[in-house]
Amino acid sequence: GNVFSSEGVVWQLAGKIDVLWCGTLLHHNDWAHQVVAVRHMLRLLSRHPNSIVVGRALGSRAPGAFAAADGSARLEFRHDVQSFRKMFHEAADALDQKWEMEVDAYEFKSELRLENPHFQADPGLLEVSFIARKLERLDAATSHHFVF
Repeated sequence: GNVFSSEGVVWQLAGKIDVLWCGTLLHHNDWAHQVVAVRHMLRLLSRHPNSIVVGRALGSRAPGAFAAADGSARLEFRHDVQSFRKMFHEAADALDQKWEMEVDAYEFKSELRLENPHFQADPGLLEVSFIARKLERLDAATSHHFVF
């Protein structure tokens, strides 16, 4: 399925998924497309609390737009811990959902830099991993005990 589209065969699973793995997908897109992808992923999950999204993405100690690793003209957004939380929060807010997250970043150790001639060098390259758990919807009178 296409995570950027709200149509297609994948939407037959909407509301039926409890655990969603998102590995090495988000960082291939700019910020706006990442928000759309996360928003669509969250819509695929079960409506009950405790559904989770787990994943990883290529990141950077200096978050921002980088040239696409495939050599195309598009830009990819690489996150640090704070920018990833902000992007995820933006997607969840659009759905009026509350999520608890753990986000970690580690030095990226791979031969990717040597294997791909289009890869833009970044001495601050990170691997960002995350796990997010859906919380019960909170009303305005309830204190918000979630982390972003």
